[in-house]
Amino acid sequence: MHRHMRRLTWMHLGAAFLVGLSALPTQLGRPAGAPPLAQWDALVGILLILAAINLLTILPVRRAMMDSPRRVFALSADAEPLLRAHLLAQGVALVRAVALAVMGVAAWCVSADTRWFWVLEMAAVLGLLLVWPCRQRIRALLGVPL
Repeated sequence: MHRHMRRLTWMHLGAAFLVGLSALPTQLGRPAGAPPLAQWDALVGILLILAAINLLTILPVRRAMMDSPRRVFALSADAEPLLRAHLLAQGVALVRAVALAVMGVAAWCVSADTRWFWVLEMAAVLGLLLVWPCRQRIRALLGVPL
C-alpha cells in the first residue's frame, strides 16, 4: 500500500506541476491586439461548457472504471490488480483535470482575456483536489480497517 501511495503522490505532484506550468504563457505576455477570432465569445462559451462537463464527470468516470476491479477483488482478494486499476483510474482523472488547464490556455489565446484562463485554471485545481490521494481512501478501497 505504501508503494501505491507513493506512486499516486508523484502522479498528483506531476499533474499539479503541469497545471501550474500552464499559467506560464499568461505571465510571459498578453496576445497582441484584439482577439484573433471575431467569434471568440462563442468559442470560450463552448470551452466553458466542455470544461463543466469534464469537471462534473471526473468522479463518476473514475468510479465506473473501478467497478469491475472491485468485483474481482471481492472474489479473489488479490489487491495487486485492484491497485493497478486504481492507479489507472487516478491517471485518467488527473489527465482530465490537466485538460481543464489546457482549455484555459486555449480560452486565453482566443479571447486575449486572462479572466477566462483563471476560471478554467481554478477548475483544474478543483479537479486535482477532488482526486487527491489519502491513505483513508486507499484503506477503504482495500477494506482495511481505519
